[in-house]
Amino acid sequence: MSEDTSGLNPQQRRLLEGLYKFYRDGQLTDVTLDVEGQEYACNRNILAASSPFFRAMFTSDVKESKDDVVLIHEISKDAMESLLDYIYSGKICLTNENVQNVFSAANFLEMLEVVDLCIDHISGVVNLSNCLDVFFFAVYNYCEKLKLNCGNFILKKFPEIAETREFLSKIKVEDLMWFLSADDIYVDREEYIFEYILKWIDFDVETRSKLFPKLFKCLRLPLINEEYFAEKVASHEFVQESSFCRGLLTSFSLFKIQQAHSLEVDVDSPFANSTPRLGMYNRKLIVYSGGANSADERSFTAFDPISKKNYYGIKPHPSFDFKFRIDYFSLVTTENNNIYFIGGIFYENYHFSETGPAEKHVFLYDEKKSKWLSRKPMGMARCQFAACSYGNEIYVCGGKSSHPVGEPSDTVEVFDPEIDFWTVMKPMPMALYQHAICCHKKALFVFGGKDVVDEHVDNVFLFDIPTNSWCVIRSNLLKPRSEHMALAVRDKIYIIGGGSRHSNAVEVEIYDPATNRWKFGCDFGEERKIMAGCVYDDQIYITGGVRQFSRPNKPTRTVETKDFFRYNVDLNEWQKLVRFIQYANTQSCTVATLNIKFLHESDFISVGEGIEPDEN
Repeated sequence: MSEDTSGLNPQQRRLLEGLYKFYRDGQLTDVTLDVEGQEYACNRNILAASSPFFRAMFTSDVKESKDDVVLIHEISKDAMESLLDYIYSGKICLTNENVQNVFSAANFLEMLEVVDLCIDHISGVVNLSNCLDVFFFAVYNYCEKLKLNCGNFILKKFPEIAETREFLSKIKVEDLMWFLSADDIYVDREEYIFEYILKWIDFDVETRSKLFPKLFKCLRLPLINEEYFAEKVASHEFVQESSFCRGLLTSFSLFKIQQAHSLEVDVDSPFANSTPRLGMYNRKLIVYSGGANSADERSFTAFDPISKKNYYGIKPHPSFDFKFRIDYFSLVTTENNNIYFIGGIFYENYHFSETGPAEKHVFLYDEKKSKWLSRKPMGMARCQFAACSYGNEIYVCGGKSSHPVGEPSDTVEVFDPEIDFWTVMKPMPMALYQHAICCHKKALFVFGGKDVVDEHVDNVFLFDIPTNSWCVIRSNLLKPRSEHMALAVRDKIYIIGGGSRHSNAVEVEIYDPATNRWKFGCDFGEERKIMAGCVYDDQIYITGGVRQFSRPNKPTRTVETKDFFRYNVDLNEWQKLVRFIQYANTQSCTVATLNIKFLHESDFISVGEGIEPDEN
């Protein structure tokens, strides 16, 4: 990182370059700085013009040096070299290794513009592993800007950072009050704030118990569950032992009575603060994606099956079906709630080109930035492949490297996000595409698909993850099919959608891995394939699909729908919930917990609840 000198006029640039050359050559200098035994020949006027510290030194009547040598004890020679380079050239090289030393040196010399450069650099590299070091570094150096930047990062990750021993032992009560009072603290319930206060005090109860009243003021009492409030908060010994806290509870009771009777209340009262914390905007949503506005972009949209609201982080291209379309990709959510977009085929203009090579790209969604981040590509470009997660790892298998021509593959790869690396695993027993996969316990199950001669198969394969080995399940699908999905709910696996050579499948097949037996579920109401499906709260949800639309005396058309169904696995029945999901894509969907504060809410609310499939 360096200061931009491109705006200098020729004379300014000539002057700066000339001074820097004199400094490097040791010419026309009049003072020497001694730093850790290393001497630097410099110019008093240049140093004084660049640093208030040197200005005060060289313009005072007090003799600060002997024989024009100034001893600097508070700065390392590496940091001094970086600052002198900046003073004479306007450029400075900041790295993760030197930035703290340069910051301390610039702070000492009162070179505020360099301090700001250091703050920007440090703020840009704050992560889970270093955020506490940075925060306490900022506190030690009284740097409010860096402290605020790092504090905002900690707020977003508060539960996983604040419960560490380092945070519990070192954080001061004033800083803790700032965290616990913030709107942007990422907790999903106010009860957690109370529980954390007790945890922090319990770490050093003898010293900290007297601080409880201060921290108690940070609670937003209107957000606390009434039953929890009565059983855990109001009756707690710390509350009962404090006259201040008891007084707050009395005031809060009066506040609630005034609210209940619609009386005028003091909006500035601490009890009137019912603003939810940032984490309280988390929702479990169904996520869709596809093309956006260029070959490198992917859309990001979501649907709430409870509120029927539609959201977007990155809008699809307005044409949806033609411009910048992506087909045959997979969306996968890992155990730690990371969402990945994998593979597929990109079409510049789908209307004119329905063939193309597959992609090996992998993207991770950053919800706070509303952006897909590029990750290590797969070893093989894939479309019409199968993908699923096991813990935080992602497994992909089979598929083609181009569509519609191209040979199917039997290769298997696993992605480790910790090291951003794909590893080749033992191949499947046969090459497949348009097959389905799901994870059950410590095994992956692969169902059906098409083989190398484009025949539909009814095979079932099991991949044992701990031993990296495949075996053939001696119990096939009840009907061969491709372009279907396999979804695990509790201890069963449900096969839905897809089709065979002659018809799309309406049958739901249910597999029990424990008994190795199959049975039929309730048929879907229409013949469809290429549906997007997911499991949400132990129920199966299906979005749209491709179906044949017949009209009297007119050619049959292939239609892609965006309606929404639920398969109740307990009642073994289908129900149509909405007619149309605004931003849906029938290729793939996944379930993830997202914060709607980082999404845009559409004005369009999907409707149609309670309509049965056969009524459409």
